Formats: sequence, structure tokens, C-alpha cells
Amino acid sequence: MKKNMKSMRKIGITATAMVAAAVMALAGCGSSSFSSSSSSGSDSTSGAKTTKFVLGGLWPETGSLAYLAPPELAAEKLAVKDINDAGGVLGNKITTVDADTSDADHADQNTSAAQSVLSKNPSFIIGPASSSVVKNTYKSITSQNIPMLSMGATSASFSGLSDYFFRTVAPDTVQGAVMGNLIAQDGVQKLAIAVFNDEYGTGLRDTIAKTASEAGVNIVYGEKDTFDPTETNFSSIATAIKASNPDATLVIAFDQTKPLLKAFASAGVDTKKLYFVAGLSNRFERM
Repeated sequence: MKKNMKSMRKIGITATAMVAAAVMALAGCGSSSFSSSSSSGSDSTSGAKTTKFVLGGLWPETGSLAYLAPPELAAEKLAVKDINDAGGVLGNKITTVDADTSDADHADQNTSAAQSVLSKNPSFIIGPASSSVVKNTYKSITSQNIPMLSMGATSASFSGLSDYFFRTVAPDTVQGAVMGNLIAQDGVQKLAIAVFNDEYGTGLRDTIAKTASEAGVNIVYGEKDTFDPTETNFSSIATAIKASNPDATLVIAFDQTKPLLKAFASAGVDTKKLYFVAGLSNRFERM
């Protein structure tokens, strides 16, 4: 519980800093987006000032990353309150407009959420949290010269994506190199990788596999194998990993991890020798 609360506080502080930095940067440039929206954080009375800063939020409130949304939304609410209590932006309160992007398996919802937020004429958009969802939404946002900032899009291909795209997380090439070297330094000779077929999953897998292989680790399963993000039965994958006789297994997944680990245990995969990546850390603490 203490560990999970520390993680929640860390996410909250990070997201609060993101909102504050975005607001201050745009306010300093005199950026404004005129709207009379009365969404959360705004004054809904008829005599309220015209809002000049609308903060858009794209959150994974449903789907495989839904566990991330509550702390992210709480941090947004706290940051907006703190800024508004301090006088707002250019003398006006911030208003917010939020939408549920779900996950990459719901591409229609990705785009409809982005359009819903864009219809409110936002000054700045925070999110989405996933590389695949960013891939499905960034063009519609950045093409309108609206800055967007992702807290979790780690795809290496996003470096230099657009002058209006920012992120507060390192690309997969950084995490992947660290993980690959760690696995090699731990003395692993044979590594199995269970990875879902997602922009985040395969991109990170490729970097880890390359780094570990160059350090002498033999990838015995998963260098080309993936599973569908909607998969629910992992018995065949667990059996294949057991048959590959690895020294350790790396899991690159989100909410699929819990049933995957149960399948590992049933198949006799050594669950004492597992590696996990950043996208799973908060979810794993909640298991």
C-alpha cells in the first residue's frame, strides 16, 4: 500500500508540474483561446469573464490503461485549482475539457475523443498516455498548431514528430538500452520475451532484444513473436516460453500481465526470474 501511494503521489506531482509548465509557458507567450465553455474549473454564471485558456485532457478512462486515469485526472484537477487560486492565466480562470481515449484497440474512440476536445478550442492538450493512441490522434491536434504533451508516449519514432508535440518521458531507445544491459549484467544467458503487438510493446522489445543480444544474451522466444492486446488466454504462449527453457522472462504488456503471469505459473515457467518495464510498474503494484 505504501509503495502504491508513493507511486500515486509521484504521478500526481509529475502531472501537476506538466499542467503548470504548459500554462506558464503559453501564458508567457500571450497565447489565448477564446471560449465561453463552462466545463470544470470555470465560472458558469452568466456574468463570468470570457475564458482565455482552455486546457484539454485526453485520458485512458477505459481500456487496458484505465488504471492510469484516476491519478492523472486528480493531478489535473489539483494543478488547475492551484493555478486558478493564484490568479489564473492572464487574469482569467482556466477551464478544462476532458475526454476518454480508451486504448489503441479502440481507434474510433481515440479519434472521437480528440475531436471532442478540439471542438472546445483548447489552448493546450495533455495526453494521450499511450504511444499508439498518440499515433492515432496527434495529426488532428498538431495540424491546428495546438501544443500537446504526452506523459507516456515512449515510441522512438516520435522524436522530432512535430514542433507542437512534447513529452515528459524518455523514448524507448533509452529504457530499452538500460533494460537490455541490466539483463546481460545479471548473467542471463537465455531470455524469453512476452510482448503485446502494440507500438509501445514492439518498439521497446526491439531495443531490448538488440542491446541484450549484442551483450551475449540469446533470445530464445519473443524476438518476433507477439500476442494480440485483446488476448485473454495465454496458455499456449506460456507453454511455448516454458519449452524454450529460458533463464529469465521479460514481460512487456499492460493489463494483460495478470492473466499472463497466472498462465506462466500453470505452465511451470519460473516466475522468480521475471523482468518488467515502466508501462507495467503502476499496474503491477496494484495486483
